[in-house]
Amino acid sequence: MQPTFSLSRRTAFLIAGIGILSIGALLTAFRGSRPENAITLEPSPRRVATGSDPSLAIRDTGDIYLMKFESGNLWYEVSADGGDTFGHAVRMNDVDGEVVSHAEATPRLYLRGGRPFALWQAQAANDRGSMKLRFARSMDYGKSFEKAIDVDPTGPASQSFFNLGVSPQGTIYVVWLDGRDRNAGHGGHSEHGGSAIYLARSTDGGASFGPSIRVATNSCPCCRPSIAFTDDNTVHVGFRKVFDGNVRDLAVVTSSDGGKSWANPVRVAQDNWQINGCPHSGPSLAALGNRLFVSWFTIHEGEQQSYIFLAHSDDRGRTFSPSVSLSEGTVDPNHPFLIAASDRLFAVFQARERDTNRGWGRARVYLREVSAAGRLSHLTSVPNLSASASYPTVAFESPDKLFLAWTESVDAASNIVVTRGRLIGAGM
Repeated sequence: MQPTFSLSRRTAFLIAGIGILSIGALLTAFRGSRPENAITLEPSPRRVATGSDPSLAIRDTGDIYLMKFESGNLWYEVSADGGDTFGHAVRMNDVDGEVVSHAEATPRLYLRGGRPFALWQAQAANDRGSMKLRFARSMDYGKSFEKAIDVDPTGPASQSFFNLGVSPQGTIYVVWLDGRDRNAGHGGHSEHGGSAIYLARSTDGGASFGPSIRVATNSCPCCRPSIAFTDDNTVHVGFRKVFDGNVRDLAVVTSSDGGKSWANPVRVAQDNWQINGCPHSGPSLAALGNRLFVSWFTIHEGEQQSYIFLAHSDDRGRTFSPSVSLSEGTVDPNHPFLIAASDRLFAVFQARERDTNRGWGRARVYLREVSAAGRLSHLTSVPNLSASASYPTVAFESPDKLFLAWTESVDAASNIVVTRGRLIGAGM
């Protein structure tokens, strides 16, 4: 029998005149009399490939595109049968062995009109200690990839911890952490040693990129930024900003002219997480219409507990709602990933079950649905295969199919693990 998980949605939090509220108070919510949806998962996840750091995308035809990293290369596999099998792997990078992938600097995949775009980092030829960003596209729906190009070939410093997004009108945006302006924050110098955030745009479908521009300074130097769009010209970049006193909280910076100029960063929440080092955990952004959502990992001030939080903005990133936890009942939650799917979001992250092996069971994937109004479903725990799960991702195929992928590693061997699920209406 397949395991079925009920997903009753929680109402949004309507909070006025907030004084000092505990995290527990923010988690109090009303649940409807019956769930709107249930998720039925496969009985067991499956190993579909060797390698690590998967990304998923789904074409309008239903083909599932899987990108993975293995042995210094980036590979692309397609399933035409709903994920039952994946076809022959195609190498995406033209220079053999040049891809470098780790933690928050794993390659990124974006699919537009059935054509995949890929972004990765490679060692700079003129400086073995520096990285450069490389971009490749396929014009034949993933059968082959054009020769890769440098995103910012004149950049004088290392480029890493990057992300990729495409605006509603088709402009490709690449955003990354850059070392060229380490003295650009706090009155001309950075007391924190933070990185700057840079961005480059392509208006010709990825054939070339324009000059890079600086978006913000004093970013935590190993936390990947994220990018989202609330209309054709409104671009949002989320990042972990280093504030005075080594406080590393989430901020969002917004452009209303397609990335040409940028407002001052806005702090998403007053977590006041003080840490003398980089936690290697950036935010994830997604938009439903004009509502911008941001999810992130943090440790709340005064508490010895980590959280995955969620907040939203309805005014183009000028203010944000109170944050709510996505990860209650778990320990060691980390690396959230959001996707927008029609009128809802799906959030995945990795964490351990609090009650398994005294909190030291294998890390597994957790899934949550978020309505456009911000209501949260129950938290769904996704079974592992044979080892701890890391850096999960999720894709949705309308009207009811979910595909989740992650890495499991045993004895230095890494495997791509996939599981599938369906949304089932409560009345069915």
